Amino acid sequence: MYDFEDDAVLMVLASDYYDENDYIRNYNDYEKYYKKKEKKHESAIFNI
Repeated sequence: MYDFEDDAVLMVLASDYYDENDYIRNYNDYEKYYKKKEKKHESAIFNI
């Protein structure tokens, strides 16, 4: 967050604590994750 007034208040509501490991920061890693998830989804649909 940036460009706030000096007396601004920022309130964040979340259901869990932030964990850096929950996020994909690299596009190649994202593609691998997505393909793996897509393959798992297809096998569930077609009972492969």
